[in-house]
Amino acid sequence: MTRMRVDRRWLSVVLVLAGLLWSGQGPLQAETICPDRAGEVSAAYARLNYLRAHPGAYAGQPVAALHWNDQLAQIAQSRAEDMASHDYFSHRSLDGLGPNQRLVRAGYRLPVTYPLDAGANQVESISSGVSSGSEAIDQLVRDEGLPVPYHRQQLLSQLPAYHRATEVGIGMACGARSTYGTYFVVLIAPSPLPLARTGPLSQAHQPAPPREVVGQRVAAESEHPTLKLLPGTVHPGE
Repeated sequence: MTRMRVDRRWLSVVLVLAGLLWSGQGPLQAETICPDRAGEVSAAYARLNYLRAHPGAYAGQPVAALHWNDQLAQIAQSRAEDMASHDYFSHRSLDGLGPNQRLVRAGYRLPVTYPLDAGANQVESISSGVSSGSEAIDQLVRDEGLPVPYHRQQLLSQLPAYHRATEVGIGMACGARSTYGTYFVVLIAPSPLPLARTGPLSQAHQPAPPREVVGQRVAAESEHPTLKLLPGTVHPGE
């Protein structure tokens, strides 16, 4: 009788673990399904274009609305899910690629003024720790704690280097076991070119890149000591 009770107890443990793994809730897999993800992504897109048309206290002139780009949206969604499922928060992905590199690797052709080294970022803003798409955009545009409003300059096209960027895609993912819970990725780029390209970014028009925003604070450079400024490239702010 004792042996039968032990066997049943072990059977219960096995069944619970099997259920967790089958449902995607196991220790090796983070949940990446957000409540109303489509609605929050749409809200983020609407909020971004509203702020571009009504910059208000953020200064700068009104600029044209960004066009939704399905290819950028797919790349942004994949990025958000990658961070949520692997529990990290950085412009550089775990395979070592930077934002500009990822777009080109995915088949999105950037202008020659966009460099292709791992430290280059003229296309990506990322935010974490908030579940509202509108708040994610507001958080990025506020750029609280930064000496220079890097995200605002990109998202609201406040520098000449960003005036050619007319396309946008936004992704959102949630990691139930991740550090920050919710991750937003905003990708803004010029309309894709018909030909492949290479070449350095002109130093005369080189914009400072967006940095990560974590909850209500900006991730400081000191929090990412493994990434260093590369000669002739743009610091990713990681």
